[in-house]
Amino acid sequence: NKAYVCPKHSKKMKHLSYFELILTDYMVEHHPDKIENKEFIKNRSLAAEQEFERCSYEGMTVEEARRQAEECLYRHLHFSLYDMTSEIVEEEFPFINEDERSIFIMQMLEYCKPLILQYNTDDDTFQGSNEYMKLYYTITGEIQNYLENNGLQ
Repeated sequence: NKAYVCPKHSKKMKHLSYFELILTDYMVEHHPDKIENKEFIKNRSLAAEQEFERCSYEGMTVEEARRQAEECLYRHLHFSLYDMTSEIVEEEFPFINEDERSIFIMQMLEYCKPLILQYNTDDDTFQGSNEYMKLYYTITGEIQNYLENNGLQ
């Protein structure tokens, strides 16, 4: 990563690769609990860049090489406990007002993390599977129990 001097503001800015930028954006949106893992983002982005270069060298079109690189970039990241928890809170507990919702979702994300250990969420076909639905209902029940025992905090 290179330092970039912004001519308008004369401030140094860190140069991020294309793959780092799109992975960082994806992590912010779908895995905010993992965004601080800079080493993971850096290593995964580098692997995607190398995959893109390999595919390009082998004669694939830019689109084909990009698609292969993105498969590498997003491997085991298709399922998002954050997305599932957000969906559950919004759909099953609509009485939680918008001002409290994002904080509550992050609390429930941490509270429910141990539940995913029973599931193979790294399988990129997990989303939409029967196991996914079991986890959905298990988390819904856990959140319901949490609210009954603790209320909104």
